[in-house]
Amino acid sequence: MAKAQPDPSQPLANPRWENFALHSSKGLTLADAYLKSTPPGKTVPTSKEGAKISGHKLSKKRAVAARVEWLRQTERERQNRIAGQLADDADSYSRADVLKLFGEVSDTLHAAYVIGQNSAISPLRLEQLRRVWSDHTGRLAKYEEDHEIKPDAPDGLAERLNATVGKICTCRT
Repeated sequence: MAKAQPDPSQPLANPRWENFALHSSKGLTLADAYLKSTPPGKTVPTSKEGAKISGHKLSKKRAVAARVEWLRQTERERQNRIAGQLADDADSYSRADVLKLFGEVSDTLHAAYVIGQNSAISPLRLEQLRRVWSDHTGRLAKYEEDHEIKPDAPDGLAERLNATVGKICTCRT
């Protein structure tokens, strides 16, 4: 008789498996998800290659795979719901609102980059974050150009954002 699989909407009974599923669903590599799933204070007696193999084995367990897929699907549904709400409200946003949102995203990306520089994040991931930040500021500059945003926007936001663009973008030296 086949064993009944747990409900993927419920956390897995094994805390390490649950942590692995959470990290894996957020896009970490199998090795990194395996290493991060280690309970605090415990060490994993394995190499990076060993963690990759162990993570692969763990990802093949039906309960773990179902939980990862459920978590990913739930996140996609949440993002679609937010996008739908934003689309429904799009007519009520002014240019100043859009600039403010751009500014908040710029500030968040900048903070993430600074934190990344002072953390153990890999140089590759840090470079990817810098590129995302740079691409965002390029889109911000394009938006300002297309919509003729003047420096006297509310709270001097456009001026601050224009200054930010010059600091982030490495293509204009």
